[in-house]
Amino acid sequence: MKRMAGARCGIRVLCPACALVALALGCTSAASSGPHVTLGVLLPYTGEASALSANLEKGSLLAVEEMNRAGGVNGLPVEIVFGNTFSDSERAVDEARELVARGAVAVIGPGGDEGAEPVFHALQESGVPLLSPLASAEGRALGTDSAPWFRMSPTTTVLGQNLAKVVNAEGVRRVAAVVADDVYHAELGAAFAAQFSPRYGTVELLETVNEQAVHFEALSATLAAQLDAGVEGVMLALQPRVAARLATELQVRRGSRPPPRWFLTPRLKTDLLLINASPGVFDGAVGIAPEVFRDARAEFEQRFEEESGDKPFDPTFYVYDSTAVALLAMDRALAGGDTLPEGIPAAIRQVASFGGVLLNWDDFTQARVTNRARGELQFSGLTGPVLLNTDGSRQIGTTSLWGVRDEAIVEREASQRRQ
Repeated sequence: MKRMAGARCGIRVLCPACALVALALGCTSAASSGPHVTLGVLLPYTGEASALSANLEKGSLLAVEEMNRAGGVNGLPVEIVFGNTFSDSERAVDEARELVARGAVAVIGPGGDEGAEPVFHALQESGVPLLSPLASAEGRALGTDSAPWFRMSPTTTVLGQNLAKVVNAEGVRRVAAVVADDVYHAELGAAFAAQFSPRYGTVELLETVNEQAVHFEALSATLAAQLDAGVEGVMLALQPRVAARLATELQVRRGSRPPPRWFLTPRLKTDLLLINASPGVFDGAVGIAPEVFRDARAEFEQRFEEESGDKPFDPTFYVYDSTAVALLAMDRALAGGDTLPEGIPAAIRQVASFGGVLLNWDDFTQARVTNRARGELQFSGLTGPVLLNTDGSRQIGTTSLWGVRDEAIVEREASQRRQ
């Protein structure tokens, strides 16, 4: 293990990429060797999502920086230990256990739903709670009242239902859907289809694919036949590279005939989609993504750039909120005389519930005062009010609209909310 600078940030680094981020945030003096509280962060620093992870990491670092400026967790500085999932579920489990061995009393990560379940179970062995910023799947009821899995993103049901409402609002009545077979996309696709048909129109085709073995020629031919038969729109619940290649092959197959209306799921809100597609293929596309509240966005982006010299991606806002909830819960548990990690789940429920002092994304000083007084509080972060069900899933989730125009991803004004 390489021990990284950071009395101010309290950072210990388990992977080389993290060292660069710590330096960017100005963590330059030795990490605390005295009493401290340790938070684990588990992210995919290798694999397709690796380019995103450095940005996500900075979200956690900034939240810890804010907490330490406010006096730490019950007066103790916070250290972060980082782990790499290697985009592999078995190695992610090993890394999660290593984080616990290094003292982590809570873990943020490991990214999306893929590979998160075994990490959750591994952490349950030691009673360490997992807060997943980007996990949305819910159908398998992995979290329970006694062993909650705290998931900060809107559920797959909310995402699928809201995308169906967007398609309806765009005036499309006949749609085809291509859905990856992983748990996240499969649940989202099923929620979309159940909401859209027969309430708004007809899902003429619901094609499930294994993204590791897509027969693009046959699939594009199937979609072309659907469009020739009157289908107006195509919903894609896929990873960016697969979606880009499928849309490009469909464009080639159809030639000068009108393209479909494209409707896109959250993981396609990335330049990786446009870079890998033929120019103009997705112009006019409409998508949804978990919402970042506009009132907080500008202030956070400015703070983020000042601290790291970078601009936060949308998922980074969810990482920040997850880290903030974990830190506030640690502080609350210790202030109430509980031990860590045992007292964290109950404290998270208190932080992420209705009532009490309303805390914004950077109100750590006020939070510590409220925790000392044992007052009620409610965290409303960058992603809106953080209200969780007893199993840890997000109770209220909102989505924002985005689109593609002139080969760029742009925000759209309207938003869809769970009814």
